[in-house]
Amino acid sequence: MRILTDKTAVITGAGGGMGRALALTLAKEGVRLALADQNSSALKETLSLLKGSVVRTWTLDVTNRKAVEKFAAQVKRAFGPVDIVINNAGVNSWGRVADTKYETLEWMINVNVWGTIYMTKAFLPQLLSRKESSLVNISSALGLMGFYGQAGYSASKFAVRGFSEGLKHELAGSPVSVTVVYPGGVRTGIHQRSRNEYGLSSKAKETGRKEMEAGLKSTPQQAAEAIVKGIRSKKSKVLVGRDAVVIDLVSRFVPCLSGLYMSLAKKKDPFWKRVQK
Repeated sequence: MRILTDKTAVITGAGGGMGRALALTLAKEGVRLALADQNSSALKETLSLLKGSVVRTWTLDVTNRKAVEKFAAQVKRAFGPVDIVINNAGVNSWGRVADTKYETLEWMINVNVWGTIYMTKAFLPQLLSRKESSLVNISSALGLMGFYGQAGYSASKFAVRGFSEGLKHELAGSPVSVTVVYPGGVRTGIHQRSRNEYGLSSKAKETGRKEMEAGLKSTPQQAAEAIVKGIRSKKSKVLVGRDAVVIDLVSRFVPCLSGLYMSLAKKKDPFWKRVQK
């Protein structure tokens, strides 16, 4: 999809982070935008940055299947069939499985997995009706390799990866190209909204969060540019950040080193360091 001008794109999680950066980047290309987020205030902030663009916003809970189906119908009425769908909405938590509440695991699976499935099912007929279209699902570098304290999150992102790769084969020869994105450490603000169940004090959690965010190397804008480039070239796999590249290489070519890599990563985890004290 080399020409993006006059195309219509749907972006979930558009209230900030990569979602907002994607909206701003695509707007510069002359793309019409249907933006959704559960946080209406954050969505208004994104809208305020898109003056002069063709854009509409929806407050949406992607875990509500009926709401997602209604959203798809409303977007079609507003813009006609869409050309690009970016399933960016996602949540995270920190904590060992033994300490993590069932509710937290269900919350992550519902948003990250079911949200992606609901959106894909709701918009797929529209994407299939176009001469060419793009479906972008955001996995994670943690969808390539499991991490300490992130088993639930990794499970959800592995699921997104498997769902997307299977869908890619199903849609081979159709107008729809499927792109799976594996961001490494991107400064999206997701850690501020994460649930932390390490059993630490509020002060220790806040200190750990700040240390974690200080180690994130990629910006949302860099991620957005990589994703848009992937849409243009119909890439099936987009890695964001050097850390994602390293994790991908280790997991594919030298999996025997994954244990060593995880040991080093665990020792750098600011939350793990505090649990050991």
